[in-house]
Amino acid sequence: MAATEDIQLTPAVKAQALALNNNPVQIYNWVRNNISFIPSYWSIQGSELTLQNKRGNAFDTASLLIALYRAAGIPARYVYGTIDVPADKVMNWVGGVTKVEAARILLGQGGIPNTGLVSGGKVSTIS
Repeated sequence: MAATEDIQLTPAVKAQALALNNNPVQIYNWVRNNISFIPSYWSIQGSELTLQNKRGNAFDTASLLIALYRAAGIPARYVYGTIDVPADKVMNWVGGVTKVEAARILLGQGGIPNTGLVSGGKVSTIS
């Protein structure tokens, strides 16, 4: 429940949680609908700058969500794992590229480790 280097419980974070009625569903939906994704890796901004900029990578967005939950009195922590995402979704996330390899290269340039999974002779999923 405490603040950390990446999970800053600033007045702005506390005010945003309060504006969302300290409600976990409203907080989650607000973050999902208002924070744009930046394809990069590891913590770069932390919760405060992610709130100010309204954009961040997965770690920064998680830091903001955790900070808002903690400010609302809701225990929250990071969970880290690997997901498989359809290649067309990844191509859209990185800016609408038309080739899977271009999406993988862009992820790599952002420091995001990724592997193309082949099905039917072509990369269909990125892990």
